[in-house]
Formats: sequence, C-alpha cells, structure tokens
Amino acid sequence: MMADQLVDDVVLRKDGAGDRSSLVNLYFREAGRHPLLSPAEERRLCRKLAFCYRVIAAEISIDSAEDLSFKKTVAVAQLSQRLTSRSRRAICLANACRTRLIERNLRLAVHGAKRFSKSDVPLSDLIQEANIGLIKAADRFVPAKGFRFSTYAHWWINQEVHSCVQRGIRTVHLPENIGDELRNHRKIVAQLYQTKGREPTQTEVAEVTGTNISRIGELRALMANNVSTNAALMDDSSATFGDTLEASEVLTPEYQLLTLDFRQSVRNLLGSLSLREKEVVYRRYGIETQKEETLQLISESLGISRERVRQIEKNALKKIAAVYRQSASSPDGSSSRLSEESYH
Repeated sequence: MMADQLVDDVVLRKDGAGDRSSLVNLYFREAGRHPLLSPAEERRLCRKLAFCYRVIAAEISIDSAEDLSFKKTVAVAQLSQRLTSRSRRAICLANACRTRLIERNLRLAVHGAKRFSKSDVPLSDLIQEANIGLIKAADRFVPAKGFRFSTYAHWWINQEVHSCVQRGIRTVHLPENIGDELRNHRKIVAQLYQTKGREPTQTEVAEVTGTNISRIGELRALMANNVSTNAALMDDSSATFGDTLEASEVLTPEYQLLTLDFRQSVRNLLGSLSLREKEVVYRRYGIETQKEETLQLISESLGISRERVRQIEKNALKKIAAVYRQSASSPDGSSSRLSEESYH
C-alpha cells in the first residue's frame, strides 16, 4: 500500500487499550488536533526545508551537492559559535518546519503502531517507539530528493515498532543478537515438537542448532518469564516471593555513626605517634588501605631490619595504650570511650 493511502486510512478512535489508559486517550486527542498535510502543503514545507539547509550548509562549509538533512546541517550548525543573522533565521525556520512535519504526521505514527497492537507490547509503548521512528525520519529526510516525507517516514516507523515488538516487554533488555538467537531457538523447538510429538530435549536441540548443551540451557533460562517479588507464593496465601529472599546486611544510621566516631577516635590516638611509628602502624594493620603488610615488606621499604620494625610497632602500641587510658580516666572521657562492639 502506498504511503498516501496509509495516511488517508488512519482513523483515530478509542480501542480496548485506550479505555484502560488515559495517557493513550490524551495522546489520541493531541494527535487529532493536527490535521494531515496535503501533498501541496508537504511540497511547500519541503521546499522551505531544502532552502534552509542550503543556507546553513554554506555557512558551515558543507558541500551543497551532498544530501542535506536536518541532522547534517541544523544539528551541526547549532554547535557553532559563529553564525550570521541569516543563518540563525534559517535555523529557526528549519526547526519550525521540522516540528510541523512531525506534528502533522502523528497520525501516521499511530497507524504504524496500531498495526502491531495484537502483540504483547502495550499500545502506549508501541506509539512511543513509532514517534521515535518519526523523529528519526524527520532528522534524516533529504527534501531535495523530491520524495514524499510520509513515504520515507513509513519505513522508519515500521523499523522502530518492529524492533520494539521483537524485544518484547522484558524487564531486562536483551541485545538484538540475543533476541535473534532466542527466536531461532523457539522456531527449532517448535519444529522438533511437531516432528517428535513431544517436547525436545536439550541434547536434541543442540544437535540441530550445532551449539553446546550449556548454551541451550542458558537460552531456556532467558525464555522464562520474569516473576515479581510481590507475586503470591500460592493463590490462597498472603506470602510473596520477596518474603523468601534473604535480606542482605543493612547498615543502620546508628551503626554508621558509631563506626565514624570510632574511626575518628583511632585517628586521634594515632596523632600522638611520630611519623615513622604512624607509618608502621598504618601499614601493619591496614589502616586506610585495608591491606596488612608483613614485617619483611615494611623493613625492605624503610631500609631497616625486621626486628627494628617490630620494636617500633611495640613502642607505638604502648603509646596508644597510654593515651587511651588517660582519655578514659579523664572527666569527659566517657564520651570518647572506644567501644569494640561499635567497630565490629
């Protein structure tokens, strides 16, 4: 069917999906406010676009012999810092013409989406994808070639909607190549089912496809439907799948505050050490780095013996213990008392 007939045959009306979705109804009303372009109006609009593209192309040094489109001219010119007033007016006019071209063909997008309304994808999603295809068509359309925009946009709309239907309504998006592999797998499984009269095994499917059994298992896992964690375990039960999931350890605000207070207290205690003592303690116990180092590694980097490193560590720990006892016995020491439980 020619694009002219496709546009003329579009009828905006409520259907089952429209009754359930106020957003779809609202979109239908908005799209209905924009009448379709007549052939004469479309030609006049395309001539304006072609003229604007030539003006902008001359400004940004693009060969006018090339196929000039909105994407190649206006989108590039808008990034330029030096434009003449004539080019700015051309950009504004091109944007206005592009917007009008999209709005006046919204019915074509609706028609393309409703052709796939029997799929599992909601109509609102199909319309959204059709609009994306319409916008892509407006950005890539070359008016100087003399083709009807509706003819050009029809292909882009079908392409986007068809890709949406192939992706399906999965919560987790799958790449296109994985989707093609899944469709081929379903096709082979259906053929084997008709031939053998039963569900084929993974080994039988692997022999036909030439893939290993583990890959067949992965594809079957991907074919499984997603289940909500709020779904009931049984029809007559209030328990959900989420109730059976083990909760990960959650750090409460109180725990985080205690941990921060303890770490600050440790830093205060280490402030009484010399630079070398502090370095040895930090590296021996993995403070800040979370990686403990051996006496041998520290001695080699500092150029001293292992025994000397051990002595420095021992003296540093004595200093820390003395400062801790002093702070604990002070009148305000209760607020800075270290708690082993708060650290762990």
